[in-house]
Amino acid sequence: MERGKHSSIRSLVSPVNEHTRTWEEIRQLLRGARNCLALEHGAQHSGTGPVRLLAGTLDEFQEFLDHNELELAWDALAEVAERSNATPACWSQLAHAARLMQLPAKEEAAARRAR
Repeated sequence: MERGKHSSIRSLVSPVNEHTRTWEEIRQLLRGARNCLALEHGAQHSGTGPVRLLAGTLDEFQEFLDHNELELAWDALAEVAERSNATPACWSQLAHAARLMQLPAKEEAAARRAR
């Protein structure tokens, strides 16, 4: 009985670990895309307080990323990428992040820009 108990606990923990790894990979991809923008395009920051509406700034991106709002972080970063004519490498990272988040429309839009 004890063996079966551990087995079922392991099956409950495993999906959480899988999601944690995926979320961390998404965060890394988004940070990589953000770094492309900051280095290549001098992307904009906003000097204002807390984010209220989606404005598409790097500060907003960071706020969403800090609160694990990955899709909103993606949206803010994609806005900055659009305005700054981001490189295909940046769009490729955004497409990969969208794929991991299972957002096919966003993945396709970013993949088109990566070509």
